[in-house]
Amino acid sequence: MVVELLDDSKTDAIRITGCQMLTKFIYSQVDGTHSYNVETLVPKVCSLARETGEEREKRSLRASSLQCLSAMASICRRRDHICWPMVEIAMDEDMIKGQKTLVVLLTYQ
Repeated sequence: MVVELLDDSKTDAIRITGCQMLTKFIYSQVDGTHSYNVETLVPKVCSLARETGEEREKRSLRASSLQCLSAMASICRRRDHICWPMVEIAMDEDMIKGQKTLVVLLTYQ
């Protein structure tokens, strides 16, 4: 269901809801059962964090996707699991400077 929400390109509000749901799901996990499934969503969430535009919904989309990436990095760190997709994202030169810095901090703390 979350994948459907993240893939809805018609409205940013739906994708924001998808990011928020995924973030809540990640923080509710007590073990690593769904770690692989969550990691497969990293590229999609990262692409949402790169959405351009200064409209309120675009800024909210970037914020919610960065919160989701933060949750992913936090879970990887708490479980002593190296989240290789996060490292790859941190090295992506196409990200704008502020977002890149945030992801790098989350990855290497």
